Amino acid sequence: MRLNGRVRKNIIVIMLLTGCGLMTNYIQAQQTDRSSKIFTKETASVNNPIDVKTIENRIVVSNAPVSAKMEIYNIIGTKVYEIEMKQSSGEYIFPLSKGYYIVRIAGTVRKIVIR
Repeated sequence: MRLNGRVRKNIIVIMLLTGCGLMTNYIQAQQTDRSSKIFTKETASVNNPIDVKTIENRIVVSNAPVSAKMEIYNIIGTKVYEIEMKQSSGEYIFPLSKGYYIVRIAGTVRKIVIR
């Protein structure tokens, strides 16, 4: 975009809601008299999404970043547990009552059921 004879940079943020989660792309567009350039930087990978599932009272996580925090919320929104993950994949046992919970790991949010 040209304003008062100056070239200005535009940054466009595109958020895509996919089946695997939310992916954010930052696109930087620069336009001069002769050409336009677009640079993209992908901030979240959709190819390796974090997988969260339950088996009885265990929460099984895979593809999570090491040292990420796993936060567990009840359906009211109160945080009931928080741990730092030491591995990218693993099985975690929490003393949770039967019901629905929300698990958040590094910006990925999943709904789980403890039966």
